[in-house]
Amino acid sequence: MNLKFQLFPTVAPTELQNLSNTLPASSQRIPELDHIFEKIAQGQGNSLSALECLWCVLKKEEWDQERSLNEVNSTSKQLWIEAVNNELLRYYLLRGYLRYFLENQPFVTSLIDSFNTFKNNLSDHECIADLIDAVAEINLPSRIIYSVVTKCCQWNLGKHELLKILWENTGINTVDLDEFTITVANFFDISSHNSDFKNDTDKASLDDWLVKCLNQELDIPNKQAKAVENILIGFRKEFASQYPSFIDWLKFHYQKGDRAKHLSESARRKLGELIGAVNFSDFANLIKLVAKSLPEMQGAKNNPQINQLFKRSYFWQNYSDKFSQVRIFIPSTSEGIVENNLHNQYTVLARDYRSEPTEICVFDFDLCLIVEFFRGKDSEIRLFPCDRYPSIRQMLFERNDLSIGDIRRLGGEVHDHIYLWQSNCERWLYKHGILPNSGLNVFKVDKTQEYPYNVYTGMVSNISDEQLEQRDRKLSYWQPPTCRV
Repeated sequence: MNLKFQLFPTVAPTELQNLSNTLPASSQRIPELDHIFEKIAQGQGNSLSALECLWCVLKKEEWDQERSLNEVNSTSKQLWIEAVNNELLRYYLLRGYLRYFLENQPFVTSLIDSFNTFKNNLSDHECIADLIDAVAEINLPSRIIYSVVTKCCQWNLGKHELLKILWENTGINTVDLDEFTITVANFFDISSHNSDFKNDTDKASLDDWLVKCLNQELDIPNKQAKAVENILIGFRKEFASQYPSFIDWLKFHYQKGDRAKHLSESARRKLGELIGAVNFSDFANLIKLVAKSLPEMQGAKNNPQINQLFKRSYFWQNYSDKFSQVRIFIPSTSEGIVENNLHNQYTVLARDYRSEPTEICVFDFDLCLIVEFFRGKDSEIRLFPCDRYPSIRQMLFERNDLSIGDIRRLGGEVHDHIYLWQSNCERWLYKHGILPNSGLNVFKVDKTQEYPYNVYTGMVSNISDEQLEQRDRKLSYWQPPTCRV
């Protein structure tokens, strides 16, 4: 490819002289276009010299003036068709075509008009004509950069790959892509909700392409952060789990990294909501998978464990925006039901013959960690204030050798899953500074039950005194689970 750049005189007339001095005598004769077109027609286009390829661009306009319209059009199409497989001819033609649009340089009118001949003869996997077409309009009103971004999404290109392709095929490296990343953000915001992107493959491609484009933006405080801000403000949290690569990228750079300082307060809040939504979706999905694996009936009755599991999901859905990170532990017996259905990685619990098997989720609420034991007669919720347990986050999010008993032996404050546990648990969490999603005014406890909610007074429920007595009675028989050493 470098050879082509050396062959193209770009600065001074002496370069053309130097070029001619390096060519064999047979190539130094002034080419005749008639002879060139004859060679192409006879299938000898690959034997064209560098000077002959250049001459097609420099002299075609003059040649056209002395020929019929039919000859003008047919030879121009002939050149574009030959350029599909002749790299050097392609280079000169595309360079001239693009410079005409970007730099207002003269170029053959008939070659401009017949550019689609080149595009239509390329194979399906070649993107150069699409990109040239889009970039050629870049000096029109600024909205035209949107066309370039659309083509880059179609071909999974970031701006670095785009510039590389343009340089290799035209020698031009002055295309203005200053607004590329901002436009990518606007394109993603529209396309991520567009009906054309319903297909899972399309969404996966859009997800990976977005991350690529953001990584290639070197102006982090301005261009990258602004693009992220634009996406966050318009992004709907219910779609977050469909774009795992983007969410992981946000976690790494804007949640755990130091780039959040470049975002507005509203964007930082939305970032927390999106990450929380993805983390909660794994918890809710795991609930569904575990429930589906259990027998529907237990004797002549519906399996009560299934109902209890879904009540866990409904309860924590009220806090779904607040999970800064989640860790999932499963017993080895559940590994087959999980497979690749979770966004976050899961950890298989160490064997523990003294504990009833259960799945466990750890929710990070920043000030406190919550450990939710899914099922069994010993199921419970444990709360660890981070100021009182300074190493608890490292223990629960980094250790890979924990068993059910090990986690229980860490201690923490314990809350039950006994009858009507939700209302009491909400107030317990409130006292520890764990609040439901911002603006929540209805607290859902199961599929059919929800209560008006006020953050200061809790749920306004219609629980009767008799039901409260029933809870107290059952609670009197319940003891926090312990694990023998």
